[in-house]
This record gives sequence, C-alpha cells and structure tokens, in this order.
Amino acid sequence: MAQGTHPLGLIIAVLCLCEGIAACKKVSPVGGTRGEGIGAARSELFADSRREINSSSNFFFAVWDDTFTARLGELPASGGAPEERIPYSGHWYPEVNGGTNVFGAVTKYDRAFNGGRPLAANWESANHSLRRTDPGANWAGHCNGFSAASSRHKEPARAVVRNGIVFEAHDIKALLAEVYMSAKYYFLGGNRCEQDRVRRPGERSDPTTMNECDDVNPGTFHVAIANWIGRKGYPVVTDMTVTSQVWNYPAYKYSAQVQRITRQTALQYLGVGGGNYVFNPAAEQFAFVNMTLNYAKALPSEPQGNVAPTREEGTKHLQYVLELNGSDEVIGGEWIGQSQTDHPDFIWLALEAMQGSGTKYFGNPNIDVNAIVSMWAESVGLDPSNPPPGLREPAWIKDWGKFPTFEVVLDDNQTGAVFMGREVNLAFKRRGPLRGEVELEVSVNGSQALNLKPTGNDDVSMRIRPVPGANRIDVVWRKGGLSFEERSLRFHAMN
Repeated sequence: MAQGTHPLGLIIAVLCLCEGIAACKKVSPVGGTRGEGIGAARSELFADSRREINSSSNFFFAVWDDTFTARLGELPASGGAPEERIPYSGHWYPEVNGGTNVFGAVTKYDRAFNGGRPLAANWESANHSLRRTDPGANWAGHCNGFSAASSRHKEPARAVVRNGIVFEAHDIKALLAEVYMSAKYYFLGGNRCEQDRVRRPGERSDPTTMNECDDVNPGTFHVAIANWIGRKGYPVVTDMTVTSQVWNYPAYKYSAQVQRITRQTALQYLGVGGGNYVFNPAAEQFAFVNMTLNYAKALPSEPQGNVAPTREEGTKHLQYVLELNGSDEVIGGEWIGQSQTDHPDFIWLALEAMQGSGTKYFGNPNIDVNAIVSMWAESVGLDPSNPPPGLREPAWIKDWGKFPTFEVVLDDNQTGAVFMGREVNLAFKRRGPLRGEVELEVSVNGSQALNLKPTGNDDVSMRIRPVPGANRIDVVWRKGGLSFEERSLRFHAMN
C-alpha cells in the first residue's frame, strides 16, 4: 500500500483543465479539511494504516449516521447518483475571457444588488481576469466553482427577476460557479502533482511510499467512490489527471469488475518479478479492479437562455490492484497498466459556499452567496426564502473533544472515530490547573467508567472498549458535590 505524503498545513491546489484548456484556482486551507483516507501520509508505515481512514470515516458517519466501510465484500461494485442528483455540465469561465462576467452575469448582479455600481464587475476584472500572455492564461478559470456548484445543485431552469433585472438560467449558473469558488470542502484523498512524469512502482527508491504524483492511492479512491457514490448516491469532485495539469469534474456514477487474485498475479499486473509483494508487507489478499467512472464534462461555452438539462457525460477507465488484510478490508493498492500514468490525482467533497473574503483565490466578495442560492432555488421551483441547505460541514466534527476548560483525546487523536475489537485510551486534558477538591465522573454508553479527584495539571486517562457504531461519552465535573460543567460527545467505532 504505497502512500503519499500529505502535510495537513499544505495549501490544497484545487485546479483543473477542462477539455484540455480549462482550469481553476487554488483553494485556501481556510475553506477545507483534509480528511485523508487510506492513501494518507505514511510516517509509521503499515501498522498504522487502518487508523488513517479515521477522519474520512468520522465525517461519513457525521453526515449519514451510517458506518463507513472498507471491507471489499461490503462495497458495491457499481452505483450512481439518482436522477435529481446527477451534476449538470457547465462552462468553466476562463479568466482570459473575463471570468464569470463573460456573458454579463456579474454586471447584471451589480445592476440588481449594488445600485448599478460596478463593484462586482470591477473586482472580477481585477482578480479573475488574465491577459493571453500571462502565465497560466490557457487554463485559469472557475472549473472548481462549476464542479462544486454542479455537484450540489440541480441545474437552473427558469429565469428569475430581482429588482427589475432578469437573470436567466445561464446567468445563475455563472453566479453559482463564482460563489462556489469559496466553497468549503472535505478532502477525501490524494495530493496535487506538480510534475509531468509519474514513476512506475518498480522505479521507486522505497516501494512502500508513493509521491504526490503516484496518488491518489487506489485503495483510498475505491473506498471513497464506493461509499459516497455507491452506497449514498452522492457526487464527488475528482481531479481526473495526475500530471501538473489538473482537471476537476463532478463524478456521479461508476461500474467496476472486481476479481480476487493471487499475490503472484498482483505482481504480474504491476510488472515486477519476484515472489515478495514489497509494496505493502501487510497485504494478505489481493483483488483486480477494472472501473469505469462517469462524470459531467465542462462546456466550452454556456448555452444562452433557459436551457436545461445540460448534460455531457465523460468517462474515465481505470485499472488497479487492491491490497486487503485478513479481515477483507482494503488497506491500499497500486495502479496498473495505463492507469499507472493516467489516474485521478485527488478527490474531494464540495460543501456549502462561503462569502468571498477578497482574496483572488475565493469568490467575488461583492456577490452575496445567499442572494445567488435564493435565485437558484426559485429557478428550479423551490422556495427562494428557504432553499435547501444541502450537505454541510457537521458543526461538531471539526471541534470534536474540544471544550473551553478541557479536551478529550480518544486513541491519541481527536477525530471522533476509533477501531473496535480492542481497548482504546480515553484521556482528559485540562486547559488550566485544578484548584480545590474537584471530582470527575465519566460514563461511557450509560455505564459509569471513572470517578476520581484529579488535582493540579494532571491529565486523566482510562481504557475503554467501544461497541460497534455510535458510542457516547458523558463527562461531569463537580466541586463540593455540585456539578459545574457537564459535557457529552459521541464517537464512532469501526470494525
């Protein structure tokens, strides 16, 4: 299970080249979370690989209240978004053509919402426009904004009127692509490749380690696609190329032929000799996968007026070997054949759009996100005063275990997810010293697990054994027999 290195503080480059010419801007780390799956950084190598899917599993559980699985036998071989969730195709609004104002949508917005002052149009011209001689001029655009909006919203279908100005469907699509340049996102796996050549597995100095141009690890990729698209019918955004040119598209359907194979056959697929599988010593079983992934293409231009649906389907054919442990869990993989040099680079989920902050890497700060989402809702026949929120970042997940006066650490992390089948460490860390007699009472799943009187700066830890699925921790701090702080939180235990 060779894996890539993904420092959490890295600025994630969410860029794209759509149909060979389109691309996007970098996404600030303010807007997203790296929830790496199996293909995450391998600093402790094989013994810790299962733990690396904690973040993705916890996010999945927080959204769906369902278990994220890596067991191959539980992963559907095919699946897709329902008709109402299939992403639409849209223009990528290249910066050499004026960005999202190429057909005048931003100017219309200024007339309707900014009193005719060209606040949004001038900002777009200054920040989302390039000359044809500028570096990156042949690819810079709003492809990630289009992909994020398309993966979350039904295609605008009817014109709407705001303050006497008519916004047709193509105007609303442009404005959605603009505001979703500031989308929050959840990174499921992979990394930004800055090179034009990908090494084959046999060329690595350390066969167990992928670099940023070898990933996304196919184990991470397969598990993410099968859980999100296969089990939940929810589109994901995928950078379809592995080189320095990056193409972002919303993927929504897949079909895979999965065949169990021997270790020797896995080595033959990888084009290396010898009887030892050196790429992941923890692998006990193997499977060959031939997948077709379907996605919504970007358009070279935007059809004018109220034309819907607009769907042009693209396909990506992928082949890889999956590495499994003795419990049939996917713990990694390797690309094979042409997919060794032609495979997705990274995969992410688009969440709600944020208001632009003024940086050129975000959406236009002079365009109100809520106003655009309201127009979209009316355009598709929904209540413009109460549009559906869509998939949003769960409020509790980013601050799991963090309270004003203390923190909870579970199995040495704060992801809110652990692997069951063993005892794990539950620790409580005070943010300041304790004064006087303070009593700590901890209950796990309704049963009291701890009752003691900590002092000073001492941290408190204990061993617990989770049950499958949802677990609950209740914490009560008392002084003089009276409760002065009570907290509850849940976590997810995976097989």
